This record gives sequence, structure tokens and C-alpha cells, in this order.
Amino acid sequence: MARFVVKMIPGTFRLWALWLLMAVLLSVGHDVVRLGPAALVALRYQHSLVGWEVANLPSKWAHRVVSAFPWNWASEDERRAQVPEYLQLGEQVSRLGSEIERAAALGDESQLAALAALEAELAETKLVRARLRNDVEETLEATIAAVIADEEITTWAGLSIPPVDIRLGQPPMALIASPRDRIEQLHHALVDPNVSVTASESMEDALFDEWDLAGLVTSIGGLATYPTVIDDSLPLKWTLGTAAHEWLHQYLTLLPPGRPFGRLIFTSPEMQTLNETVAEIAGREIGDRAFERLGVIERSPEPATDVPAVESPEDEFDYVIEMRTTRERVDVLLSGGDVEAAEAYMEERRKLFVENGFYIRKLNQAYFAYHGTYATTPQSSSPIGGQLAALRGMMPDLKTFLDVISRVSSYDEFLDVLANERSARPG
Repeated sequence: MARFVVKMIPGTFRLWALWLLMAVLLSVGHDVVRLGPAALVALRYQHSLVGWEVANLPSKWAHRVVSAFPWNWASEDERRAQVPEYLQLGEQVSRLGSEIERAAALGDESQLAALAALEAELAETKLVRARLRNDVEETLEATIAAVIADEEITTWAGLSIPPVDIRLGQPPMALIASPRDRIEQLHHALVDPNVSVTASESMEDALFDEWDLAGLVTSIGGLATYPTVIDDSLPLKWTLGTAAHEWLHQYLTLLPPGRPFGRLIFTSPEMQTLNETVAEIAGREIGDRAFERLGVIERSPEPATDVPAVESPEDEFDYVIEMRTTRERVDVLLSGGDVEAAEAYMEERRKLFVENGFYIRKLNQAYFAYHGTYATTPQSSSPIGGQLAALRGMMPDLKTFLDVISRVSSYDEFLDVLANERSARPG
């Protein structure tokens, strides 16, 4: 990858300022100003998006200025060599995170007593890893940007806006609130990434006791701030795909008026699922190509689910099948109005997952409301995943797929587009 310096001409600077303002306003509009039950419960632990932007955006660009001096230049081979070193430290981070999840899920006193030591070791490993972060980020950004350029995915006047900009670190946690009688992400709030298990359960209990809502504090892989924050404990292919996923949210939001798809993400549950699943499908495609382009041999397997990757007894427990079965049964119980039976069933199933090495701390309506937004996952019962996969299969390339979907303004319109594409093809 060629090393380059971006010159900030006045028009470009205004565009960057406009993008940053939009990013902050969109973030504030959805996560701070609207004080629903989740935001009220999370006030003590809330994550400040504005503060995060102020702390991270200037430091990212300061590093680019400093690294542009000739004595700080590094060769392409040197930059690429930093990536596997960073990944090895990431394996340690992932292992420690899994041990912490396990201790929290099992919940006995001896396991909980080990949490403090595990969290201290995790913090030290992350500190060592942070020394490599800026250079590794720039290597990954350049690789993803090269794939986007190859695909000719542009916003205006042949430009891909915004430029790919990521920050590897700890995304905030998300507090999700769902009604108990149905699965729907009714409220959400971002909370500090270091919030304890005890505090998480306190917030969830408050939602249940005071508002009769199912609550869940859960980790997220990335967040479309600017720069995009990406979980730095993920394997490389997953990191690249997640970075592309979050960039696509930014890209779809900034398209011209005739392409409103990304700006309408919160107008309905179906539009949210459409947006998230489009970003997932296209993001994985971009991420896979970036992974091949980077050419780094990765030892860690890509996680197949939202839970830590673990070894399950062969031919005894299939996570995908069991989770899909769980979701289907919960839907049946809730549609019949039997909330208590659905909740008892979910707790019974949670224990089954834990027994088989999948350390899910809480399995409830909020769990499915959050994870089910991504229609390609076994936690979802939406037909949108298959519908979008069918549409992508009819498109000659990724650019055409995004051009077509970006003009959609509702789920009904999407179904019309899909029907028209199917009817235009023989057989």
C-alpha cells in the first residue's frame, strides 16, 4: 500500500467539518436528548459520544501529521508486520474477555472473586497493544479504502465520503429495552464500556421493576462515530468487516437527497433491520476482499456468533440450530400472550447454552430485540436476510446493489424493488 498525505484544501475542510457536525448531531439526537427509560436508567453510566469525538478525532489526525515526517516513515512491509503482532495481543484480550464472560455467566462466588484479577490482566494487555494502534489503524484504513475505490462506491463527484477512519478500542456497551410482551427494540442508550456486571444487572432490574421492560446491557462490535470505533479484541477478518459495516452506515447517511435509505434507518423496525443487514452483507464482502488484499495469516478463527468463540462437543450441540429454535418458540409463546412462560423458557435455554460453552449472561426479549436486528443471525426471525441475499444475487456487483437499495425509502418499497427484479429475470 502506498503511503500518502491528504492535503486539506478549504472546500475539503468545510466538508469534513460538516460531516463531523452531522455525526455529532445524529449521535446526540438518538442517544442523549431522547431520555426514554433506558437513557434515564443509564444516566450514571452514560457514554458521551461528544466527549469521545473530542478525545479521539484530533489525536488521530495529530498522529497522521507526525507520521508524515520522513524520519517517521515506515515501509509497507514494516506496517504489515505490525498487524500480526497486534493480532496476537488481541488473542490474549479475547481469551481474557471470554474468561470474564464465563465467570459472570456461571455466577458462583468463587468465579466472581476472580473477576478483578482477570480485569486487571486485561487492562495491562490492552495497554501494551495500544502502542501499535495508530499505525495498525492506518494500514487497515488504507486497505479498506482501496477495496472501496476498486468497487467504485462513491458518494458525490466520484468521491467516497467520508474517508475510512477507524479507532481500535472499546466501543461503548448498549443498554437495550424491549417490551416484555413482544420483541422490539423500544429504547436504547450507550453506557461506559467498563461498566461492571453488577451495574449492568442493576440497570436491567430497574427497567423491569420501574417500567415493566426487559433490559439487556450488551457489548457491540463497532459504532459509526467518526472515527469509527471498532472492538480491538476481534480477529482481523471480523475487524475489517465490522469497519466496513460501520463505514457503510456513514456512506448511506451522506448520500444525495434522492438516495434516502441510510437516513431513514430509525423510521421503522423494518428499515432498521434493512439498514443493518445491508451493512452486514456489503461490509462482509468488502472486509473479505480487504483481508485477501492485506495478505496476513490469521491464527484466530472468525467468531460465528455474538458470543465468544469456544469449542463445543462435536455433533452434540449446534449453536445456530439451537438459537433459531429458541427464537421460534419464544415468538410462539409471546404471540399467544404467555409472557411468563416465554421468560421461563428463555432462562431454561440460557442455562442450556451455558452448559454447552456459550456463556450468555441474560437471554430475554431485549437480547433478541438487539441481535435480531441483524437478519442474517439465528437470533432473527425476519425474512429480510433472505430477501436481501436474493437481491444481492441479482446484482452484477456491489456498487449496483448499493445504488439500488440506497433509493429505497420503506420496507414496502423494498419489496416492490425485489419483485420487479425477480420479474425482470427469466424463469
